[in-house]
Amino acid sequence: KGKNRPNMFVNELRLYMEYMAEEVERVRLKLSNQTHEYFDGYKLNLLNGIEYYREQADNLVAKGRESFLSQLDTLAAEIDAMVLPAPPVLEPA
Repeated sequence: KGKNRPNMFVNELRLYMEYMAEEVERVRLKLSNQTHEYFDGYKLNLLNGIEYYREQADNLVAKGRESFLSQLDTLAAEIDAMVLPAPPVLEPA
């Protein structure tokens, strides 16, 4: 029972990823002016969080460590695959 249920840390990371995806879409629709640097930093923070969870896996997960690590790997791959808004192109003066 509950073997396929995502860990709460994985759920938290997924919420942050969903927020980032929504913000990327808002930029695409010109409803937000978040910068490319903001998204780069956000993405880096998510990946650093995943790395921290990997390092702390033995302390964070009593059962299902391998499943937890596999879920983290999946999230990291999804984050790496996210298409971020391109930085603005500076035109010569």
